[in-house]
Amino acid sequence: MTRGLLYSSFNQGSAGEVEISAGQAKHVMPGIHITAYSQFPVYKVDTRIPIAPLTIHGETPSLYPAQGFFHKVKNAGLGPYNYTIFLDTDIYIVKSIEGIFELLETGKYHLAVVPDISPFTHEVPNCFPSFNTGLIAYDDSPETKEFFALWWKYFEEKGSWASDQQTFQKALYDSGLKFISLPREYNLRFIFPIQFCSPVYVLHGRPVECYKEVAAEMNKYQGDLQLWKPGPDRKVICRHNMGDILTF
Repeated sequence: MTRGLLYSSFNQGSAGEVEISAGQAKHVMPGIHITAYSQFPVYKVDTRIPIAPLTIHGETPSLYPAQGFFHKVKNAGLGPYNYTIFLDTDIYIVKSIEGIFELLETGKYHLAVVPDISPFTHEVPNCFPSFNTGLIAYDDSPETKEFFALWWKYFEEKGSWASDQQTFQKALYDSGLKFISLPREYNLRFIFPIQFCSPVYVLHGRPVECYKEVAAEMNKYQGDLQLWKPGPDRKVICRHNMGDILTF
């Protein structure tokens, strides 16, 4: 199994999200192999690896949300593949992302990830960006394994479920791992106001029931620079087309 997708789910709700996400992944990428670390049964995946609560510093973190984050950081970087795309459970693949695998297979990069707007850790230079850990693509090289071990070390030391992206940023900076930034359309956080240029490949956020609606709206104006408004009346509110700024 050279290529595959990997999920980590700890509670029953996220297990249901994996089923939705994995089902869509199979739809747009027929034949893709999927593995899920999960406490509960998960459907539409090829392999489920059972997990149990973790003890951190002699204590068992709360089942929600802490256990989910601890398992996420511990399980990311694992899996049976040469090239893996790790996904949060609230991810919806709109179009095939096989191109990410092809990028890693060139051997130029060990890891690929999308920049995030979250705060810096202040433990790295301000010019070093932060990244969203909802989608992480990587190879199985020793360098990459060392990076994920470092991420887990920093995360475990912090002891806070809310520090996964901050510790990811620091580990990436300290490791010196060869990585590449993917376009935001490969991990688009549609729950925030955001500028993007369609087509959108991956949506990230909740509610999961709105994925098809959001994907259709975002990809309506192919190739245009657009401004997205989130919320109950989510929609494209501005786009740049043929030199004109159009508002809605």
